[in-house]
Amino acid sequence: MPAGLRVGGAFLGVAAVALLLLVLDVVGEGVGSPFEFTPRVLTILLAGALLGAFATTRRDEPGSRAKVIALIVAVLLVVASRFLPPEPAYATAQHWVLGLVVVAGVCAWLIRRSFA
Repeated sequence: MPAGLRVGGAFLGVAAVALLLLVLDVVGEGVGSPFEFTPRVLTILLAGALLGAFATTRRDEPGSRAKVIALIVAVLLVVASRFLPPEPAYATAQHWVLGLVVVAGVCAWLIRRSFA
């Protein structure tokens, strides 16, 4: 699989996870509240990027040891994120997170389209 498809998948994973976290923040905290990037959130975003990079494959492509290891590492990152401190490293408005989702989605689309 070309590296560009993996990079595009990673951007798509970041966009999907960021959108999910944004929706959970809007439901839990309300519209207009600051979105806090904690070490937990950043670790889950990293796990989403890893999952997106290695889980987006074609059906005719066989599985590999690297994919299994990457998926195990992504699960371990999510579990490890529960033990990280919840103090915010950075806070921003929710619309900037929506901008991150849009930019990551456009990057994923452009990169994957150029290699497809």
